Amino acid sequence: MKKMILLALLGALFAGVVSAQATATPAPIAPDTAGGLQFASEIVTPDVVNALAFSPDGSLLLTANQDTSVRLYSLADGEQVSESYEHFSFVKGAAFAESFAITSGWDHTMIVWDTSDETLAVRSQITGYDAVIEHLAISPDGTRIAFGVGDGRVRVADAATGDVLFELPVGALRVTAVAYSPDGSQITVAGGFPASGALTYDATDGSVLASLAHPATVTSLAYTPDSLLLAVGGDDGSVTLWREGEQIASLEVNDWVTDVVFSPTAPILVAARQDGVMTVWDVTDPASPALIVGVVAADAAINDVAFQPDGTRLVTASADGSVRLWQVK
Repeated sequence: MKKMILLALLGALFAGVVSAQATATPAPIAPDTAGGLQFASEIVTPDVVNALAFSPDGSLLLTANQDTSVRLYSLADGEQVSESYEHFSFVKGAAFAESFAITSGWDHTMIVWDTSDETLAVRSQITGYDAVIEHLAISPDGTRIAFGVGDGRVRVADAATGDVLFELPVGALRVTAVAYSPDGSQITVAGGFPASGALTYDATDGSVLASLAHPATVTSLAYTPDSLLLAVGGDDGSVTLWREGEQIASLEVNDWVTDVVFSPTAPILVAARQDGVMTVWDVTDPASPALIVGVVAADAAINDVAFQPDGTRLVTASADGSVRLWQVK
């Protein structure tokens, strides 16, 4: 494993701050190219980013920040285009839909933002909860929100009104991950103590479809674009892969897994770690995943990792305050 760690090319950081510059369209990150994954540029942020999300067209990056702000960046040049301090505490969750975005935080609030003109304009606020809201996901059609509240329950609400349609029990004191399947048919949720593993629910009526017995506390969830495969990352340093409620593989990531994400265009899985390393896996055969490369992406835990929708770039947000873009040579 250690021999496969590729030291990130961060020398430019010592010469000064690097802004994201779009010089040419990078090649897609695929099994035959991911071994050449390297640092491309950095988006300058004033504080730690807890969560991030790309706009569906890949032109904008939304960040949820420790300084209570929400920021919007242009991927054309890496420059900030909008900023808001409507939240009153740490902002922990971020998700994007076609014409709006949603953030959530420790202020027990979700804010729905109109982003149609590349600015952050408050469309509505969803309030009335007695605990933090850290994790959320928007249904693929943009009509529903699934969000985890600090009371250990996931609510599914109408995105336009905020009205709760039904609740999904997690069996834990807190919710640690929420994911909508890209086809909109399923919601998978996970929680912390005393629960381990995850539960998959029917997204229409909230009925249980599967119980996924991960060996430790689940920290992250991700679906493949076709919704057929689910990755479950845990604080035990493993990622389990599931198909139709059955485990088909287990990956040894060798440190606390902070986030997992599948490429939108290629059979690639990225698992981010607490030590600042992201591991890149070939899942062409999901039953036999193969490690392609490990990349030192930061000097501290990676809080979030996401693919640009065209599959050409990755972005990492770390507890060291960095937001970095990665692409292949």
